[in-house]
Amino acid sequence: MKPSDARSYELSDKDWSLMESSVLILEPLQMATTILSGEQYPTAAMIYPVVAGLLNIHLKESTDDSPEIKKVKLAIASDLSSRFFSTNDNDIATHPAIIASALHPSYKHLKFLDEGQRIGIWDHLLTLLNEVIDKQSHNPLCHTDTEPTQVEETTFDDVDVPAAKKSKPLEFLMGDYYDRGGESKHGSPNTNRLNAENTIEMFKMEKVLKECSNSLKWWKSNEPRYPNLAQLAKIYLNIPGTSVASERIFSATGNIVSKKRAALDQVLG
Repeated sequence: MKPSDARSYELSDKDWSLMESSVLILEPLQMATTILSGEQYPTAAMIYPVVAGLLNIHLKESTDDSPEIKKVKLAIASDLSSRFFSTNDNDIATHPAIIASALHPSYKHLKFLDEGQRIGIWDHLLTLLNEVIDKQSHNPLCHTDTEPTQVEETTFDDVDVPAAKKSKPLEFLMGDYYDRGGESKHGSPNTNRLNAENTIEMFKMEKVLKECSNSLKWWKSNEPRYPNLAQLAKIYLNIPGTSVASERIFSATGNIVSKKRAALDQVLG
């Protein structure tokens, strides 16, 4: 190759600037992929909160964006929107990942959705809970009182957060949708004697679980207080966000789907 030919492949200042700007778009996408492909914590519940954060925070056009970057953001945002938010409110309310979010102690307030969508989801969850209660009444199970187990923590140490950004990966991805929570608004009622609607309301008033805590351990601890709602948590929180870990998606062996991963046991913790 002649030196003159080699110089034709050199990147211009504009090309370097474009790559630097592209990194800012790709960083949150890489973080989201890593988190949603995790194997040590429930991931389906994170799908909609994380995607909403990407769409409304990281993929929003900025006045400083170049025309090329705006096109990239628009293309990615359009694809994500068509996959997750193009359906009507009823379809969203019944989506397993949304139900998982509603049952997750960290995302139960559904701050990433509008009020009408939240109402539809809670109405659907109420229907599901009443179905569980009806089954229990025909085939009652004995719930014994057990000592609460200590809530274990799940770390996100393998997720790199951009420098000078917020220290918590999910807080960085979700922005204002990240629920920092507060103290519980009530004591410790015996929810076995509450009806389905009151049970859901009491659960919603529980203290929001911090990001690094294990939601399955939380449900295992609180199952005696929410026995019927815990049955739904066992089903929906055990759904993996992806059928395979991210590092295996492009496996050369073609082993891109794990049957065991796609069909987990409904056992909390």
